[in-house]
Amino acid sequence: MSAQPTDSVPDVTVVAALFRPGRLLDGFLGRAAALLTAGVELVLVDDGSGDGTAERLRRWAVDRPDVQVLENATNSGVAASRNRAVRLARGTWVWFVDHDDRWEPGAPTRLLDAATDDVDLVVCRADFRTDPLRPGRIVDGVPVPRVATGPEALVMLLEGTIDGFLWSKLVRRSVLGDAPFPHLPSQSDVAGLAPVLAAARRVRFVPDVLYHWVHRPGSVSRSRTPALDALEAAHAAVVAAADSMAPVDAPALADPARREELLTWFTCWFRCRALVVTPGRQHAPWSVRRAGVRRARRALHGRRLGGVHLRSTSVWLLMWAVRVAPLLVVGVLPLLFAVHDARVAGRSRG
Repeated sequence: MSAQPTDSVPDVTVVAALFRPGRLLDGFLGRAAALLTAGVELVLVDDGSGDGTAERLRRWAVDRPDVQVLENATNSGVAASRNRAVRLARGTWVWFVDHDDRWEPGAPTRLLDAATDDVDLVVCRADFRTDPLRPGRIVDGVPVPRVATGPEALVMLLEGTIDGFLWSKLVRRSVLGDAPFPHLPSQSDVAGLAPVLAAARRVRFVPDVLYHWVHRPGSVSRSRTPALDALEAAHAAVVAAADSMAPVDAPALADPARREELLTWFTCWFRCRALVVTPGRQHAPWSVRRAGVRRARRALHGRRLGGVHLRSTSVWLLMWAVRVAPLLVVGVLPLLFAVHDARVAGRSRG
């Protein structure tokens, strides 16, 4: 059993859900131990690994009073695991990490430094790395300090200025509720984050890159059979959050023409591009790639794409290709990605 938690209320609860981490567990526990400074607690959830992970976590936590270890009887998914952890979180703030990623030393403290009383979220920048020790491309956050209202931040999500990843965001516990994440096999983070943004008072952006999303073959985001239903459910959740906001809170959505242009862009870059590109990039079976293109065509029906061209020529071209030559898109994309990956691999060897 874990040691009894201390009586003092922690500043931040760090949540990690683990499922069969294997050889990555030792490295994660080393990084987790470094997080246990004053004011930080950990809630670790073994999601029914059934391979001894829960026992190892409990042994590691036995002399660490600010660590709670939970075990799901069966594999319930990351959303259910995070919801369970949130219900037990004692911290004023919650930060989510993944066991196979990395973060900068002292990241919780650096995020807390920006967490003033009128702020409900703090957002840092994060990068995507193929090598854990080498900087990668930025995937979330903004490059300059900024403060926005929650609804303004949700509009930034619609625009693609920020993304829906949890690990780049410190969230006030009181705005999360007890079950913020819908039970989706993927995309539960953005689906749960959208209504939190809509309800938040202020969001502070810090330009520091504090989190590193590390590429791991076989992860949920790299599956050969991506969960298309989950992607569409997440899209619907974000749109519903946008619809819930009063026009005075989100002026960008008050004008019907501007709102339609913005939601068309979000539909294109978040939903349709992913429905088409992700199966193609992962060389998914033909049936999965074709289903993704069909869904994208349906989502584009009746939408005007002129405004998309102003934001991204590549997304605009892909959407037109989906409309006029869907079977060509199904067949060609995997070949294009295969050529691209081969070139990248060749440069890495060189």
